[in-house]
Amino acid sequence: MKNATLCYPAMMTQTHADTAKLANLESVARMIAMIASSAVASAVAVAAWFAVNFLGKPILAIREKRLEALQFGERYSHVSSRSSDELRDTALKSLHDVGNALLAYSRERSIATRLWCWIFRYDLELAARCLFGLAEGARGEYSIPGEQRKNTLNALYVSLGATWHLSRQEIETMNRELAAVRRNELT
Repeated sequence: MKNATLCYPAMMTQTHADTAKLANLESVARMIAMIASSAVASAVAVAAWFAVNFLGKPILAIREKRLEALQFGERYSHVSSRSSDELRDTALKSLHDVGNALLAYSRERSIATRLWCWIFRYDLELAARCLFGLAEGARGEYSIPGEQRKNTLNALYVSLGATWHLSRQEIETMNRELAAVRRNELT
């Protein structure tokens, strides 16, 4: 019995040492897991920042300018030399500002801009030219016939993918006319 009593405290000491080592290993494993999860969270945060700043913001800016172009095109499409000077000045300034902004987005050619316009088939340069054409009517130097204004406005809708209210025939006619204009520009 004496031997059993002597071995017992030695076994307790060894088990206590193993428990301490195990606890130490567990705390090291927890620290590594915390560091790894912090690193993953930081990487996700950096990726999200890049996505927002290099993809999200340009796309939101294009969407806002597209909506603005459609609004101003619709609002000022019938301004003519017979309109008041104040309305003509406002229309001219608004149409040119939005048209210049669309041209700038078209020419900056960021990946997000190109991808967004390719997916939704936006032609920002054509939309800007349509807005400039509508602004010529607001300038008041010459009169633009109603049919030509309608065609220019329809070309704006087609170039910015806002064709839900147009008939299939109007869309097809406009696409043929735009294709002919593009072919003439290339030659």
